[in-house]
Amino acid sequence: MLRRKLLTRTTFCVSLVLVLLFTIACSSAAQDTAPAAPASAPQAASSAPTAVPAAAAGAVVSGTTVSPGRVTMMLGGFNAEVFDNTIGGLSKEPRKHFHGSLSSWDRIDGQMQIVPGIAKKWEMSSDLKTLTYTIMEGGKFHDGSDITMDDVLWSLQHSVGPQAGDYGSSVAIAFSRISEKVELGPGPRQVSVTAKVPIPEVAVYWSENEGGASSGQIMPKRPLIYSQEQSDAYNLDPIGSGPLDLLEHIPQTSMLFQRFDGFYYQPDNGYPSDKRIKFEEMMMTLVPEEATRVAALATGEGDIGRVSQATFNQVESGGGKIVFSPESVIIESYLFGCYDDSLPCHDKGVRQALNYAINKEQMRDGLFGDEVFKINGFWIVTESTIGYDTDLDPFKFNPAKARELFTAAGLKNPDNPGGKDFGTMVLNTYPDPLLPTLTESARMAAANWEEELGLTVEVRVLDKVTYTKLRTKTPELLSGQAVWVAQNTRMDGAGITRAVAITSQRETDYNRKFQPNTRIHNDTSLFEMLKETMLSTGQATAEEDWHAAYVRMRDEAYHLSLGYVNAPWGTGPRILTWDPFPVCEYACAYHTITIPQ
Repeated sequence: MLRRKLLTRTTFCVSLVLVLLFTIACSSAAQDTAPAAPASAPQAASSAPTAVPAAAAGAVVSGTTVSPGRVTMMLGGFNAEVFDNTIGGLSKEPRKHFHGSLSSWDRIDGQMQIVPGIAKKWEMSSDLKTLTYTIMEGGKFHDGSDITMDDVLWSLQHSVGPQAGDYGSSVAIAFSRISEKVELGPGPRQVSVTAKVPIPEVAVYWSENEGGASSGQIMPKRPLIYSQEQSDAYNLDPIGSGPLDLLEHIPQTSMLFQRFDGFYYQPDNGYPSDKRIKFEEMMMTLVPEEATRVAALATGEGDIGRVSQATFNQVESGGGKIVFSPESVIIESYLFGCYDDSLPCHDKGVRQALNYAINKEQMRDGLFGDEVFKINGFWIVTESTIGYDTDLDPFKFNPAKARELFTAAGLKNPDNPGGKDFGTMVLNTYPDPLLPTLTESARMAAANWEEELGLTVEVRVLDKVTYTKLRTKTPELLSGQAVWVAQNTRMDGAGITRAVAITSQRETDYNRKFQPNTRIHNDTSLFEMLKETMLSTGQATAEEDWHAAYVRMRDEAYHLSLGYVNAPWGTGPRILTWDPFPVCEYACAYHTITIPQ
């Protein structure tokens, strides 16, 4: 196995003079601190994996031909480039494939399912407060060492133990408030996580499926549960257990990975498919500019990169193809602090009016195209989400209805010029490589509100780090304002519903009391309905119960629901096949990528 290493920025600048692949700006990356997310149910256990010998280039391993050569993926950002995601952040394209997860996901008979990963099964206690994983035998880290029970115990204590909020990211902080203990047992090769409240959603939230969650990713045990010095040392020489093994990391520039032949998820170990990559190496490079990514696809210097409708023809004329990640991303927009009866948005009719006044068709046709943008679903709910039905689709564009609701609330608008002034509506957004036209769509929504409702709108373009701190640390500063950000969709929305609409993501006191979340609302009946619905997660009534909950949330209109995006990726001529999983906003399913032999 080749020795992995981290190269400094100085090393890169020397290398760049010798080998100039792209015009890449050495810019700083934003911190990834995604909010808490989704839910689960146990699946049938798979047989325990065993180590697989390394394959020679071009060899056939377990029926899979490994092509010689490298695939180059161009990404808009790496985030904080911290491989211990409890401490910092790493973009999902490398993180989800460098680390192995307790529970995985796969496409089986055409349907996405949560399936065993490092854990061969899991189960909830009768009170839904304890999740117990049974861990496979024979799993390996990239350095060839065994994945032990001590590694699993340490990883969970580090990421979701009661103390994790003292040093962790927002995901760790959110769960630490309700965490009680993490311990081995009750049986052999088992580890249990116990919370102060029911947690039926966390097995999916901690799975490979969930875009923002990293709690189920297993790392080698360190001497201390937390030490910044030990975390920094790990980041210089990280060891994971996913299908990609890191060979070289040039900060803010590139990451080079090799295929990990010993990755546990393969049919020889009882898993339903072989999720090892079918080529020798993957290079991930930081290329923030879409024009540079598109040019590199045409010259062969890059193989895969996120693109937008404006460059589809250029990609295809250069011999490439457009590949879509179905149902992968939403524009997440919601209103803060509307529980305050002094704010106009305290009135449900006003919130609904803001939804009615956005011209979704204009946004789709002007910025995305009908292949990319679908005016379906509610919030993170798409056709693939538990609880979806067509009555959850966005409010249809109806400016007359919007003005009628404003007038009923006594607010000034073109039909009621003598009404009370709404004040300035602030719409907070930031540039995000997930949606290259995100800020443009925010300005289009603002223009709709100005034209149809006569509002004065300020579109405030922040950076992601600033926005995340504002949202998680001081949400009261956003009261009466709206946010307009990119968010991944969900197979099961229970976890993110807990984070956004049930529990607080902010520290309330030193003891981390479990408090309802009033960032969005303080409706007691809605709190109680959602908490009851959480208990049906993974049960026979989940589809019906979650549908009813989402219908209620849609009607309350704290969210400005628009639809979802089939995220487009440009692929160069060398990419013969790639079939990304649905409900996956990052580049995924690398095992379906094939290149010439």
